[in-house]
Amino acid sequence: MNVNNESILKAVNVSKSFRFGGSQRKHRVLTEVSLELHSGEWVSLMGASGSGKTTFLNCASGIMCPDEGDVFISGESIVAMGDNEKAMLRRKNLAYVFQDYNLIDEITVEQNIALPLALDGAENVATRVGRAMAMIGIEELGGKRASVLSGGEKQRVALARAVAQEPLVLFADEPTGALDSVSSENILGIFQQLKHTGTSILMVTHDIHAASKADRVVILRDGKIDARISSPTEDRIFDLLREKQDGQVS
Repeated sequence: MNVNNESILKAVNVSKSFRFGGSQRKHRVLTEVSLELHSGEWVSLMGASGSGKTTFLNCASGIMCPDEGDVFISGESIVAMGDNEKAMLRRKNLAYVFQDYNLIDEITVEQNIALPLALDGAENVATRVGRAMAMIGIEELGGKRASVLSGGEKQRVALARAVAQEPLVLFADEPTGALDSVSSENILGIFQQLKHTGTSILMVTHDIHAASKADRVVILRDGKIDARISSPTEDRIFDLLREKQDGQVS
C-alpha cells in the first residue's frame, strides 16, 4: 500500500437532505458522515441502493454542497469557496468517472479527453491525451465520435479523460458497472497504477471484487457509516455485508 500520512480529502460531519416529489418535508440522505482520504490511498464506498453513496461522492467532490459539515481538499474548505474557486479546484486537482459518462457525443474521443485540459490552459495536451489513451488501451477509438461508442467504450474514454487530468483525487461512481470481466480487471489495474503515482481514489461500487482491491472499504447504511474494513478481502466484505443484512432482517 503506497499511502502516506498527508490528508488529501477530509469530510467532517457531512449531512445532506432533499425534498422529493414536491413534498415540503425534507428527507435526510446523509447524517454526519466523516471520512479521510490520504495521498495515494484508495477507498471503496459500499452500501445498498439509497444508502447515500453517490450523494456523499458528490458532496466530497464539490459538485454538491452539504447542508451541514465541511469538506477539505489539501486543507482548503470547499464549503467556504465561491463558485469560481470550486470550478478551478475541480479542473486542476479533481477528476470524475460518472455512471452516465458525461461525454459530448458530437466530438471525437480525443477531443473529449482533451477538452478539460484545453479549458484549463494546460501544457502538452496532445502528449497527455496520447499517454492516457495508451494507458487505458483505447488508441484505436481516438477518431471516433462518442455517439457511436458502446457503454463499455464510453466508460473507458471517461476514465482516460480523468487520467489525462493527473488529478490529486479521482472520484469514481461504479466505474466497472458497464464493463465485462476482462475490461473491469484492466480498469482496477489502472487504479492501482494511479494510486502508486500518488493519486487518491474514492470509488462507489456494488462489486465486492472491485471493492476488495482498495486499501479500505467504508459501508454506508441509511446515510451513516455502518462499518469500515481495513485491508479488505472479498471474503471479509461478503461476510460483513451478510452479517449486516442478517442483523437488519432479525
